[in-house]
Amino acid sequence: MDVTPLPARPRVLVIDDSLTMRHMLGAILKSEYEVTLAASGAEGLALAASGAPALILLDVVMPDLDGHEVLRRLKAEAGTASIPVVFVTGLDGPAGGAPAGPDGAAGYVAKPLKPEAVRAEVARHLKPRAEPVPLPV
Repeated sequence: MDVTPLPARPRVLVIDDSLTMRHMLGAILKSEYEVTLAASGAEGLALAASGAPALILLDVVMPDLDGHEVLRRLKAEAGTASIPVVFVTGLDGPAGGAPAGPDGAAGYVAKPLKPEAVRAEVARHLKPRAEPVPLPV
């Protein structure tokens, strides 16, 4: 009997100092993704370095390292530089995490969270890229 293993679910790392936000994001994503939770910027950096996730959801305002500093450190390391990072923020404007900003953020999700918006933003960055179709000769 031929048993084909199921493909691994992409891992999403949620970095947020709020226990409530971590649990809400985990609940929104757990049916489609393997979700890992980090309670601080330092913990998130360590988890990202120990096993690169497919995507990181990152709170902008945190007491130890803010989201911009965490993002800067992620982009400075070869092992984590290519991971898409999506800011989770209640702030408005570029300081809050405008999409695809010069700091390297791939996008953002606004608080208060809308589950469909979170799922759509995560899927946008994790959907498989189509293979190019060769042109006939």
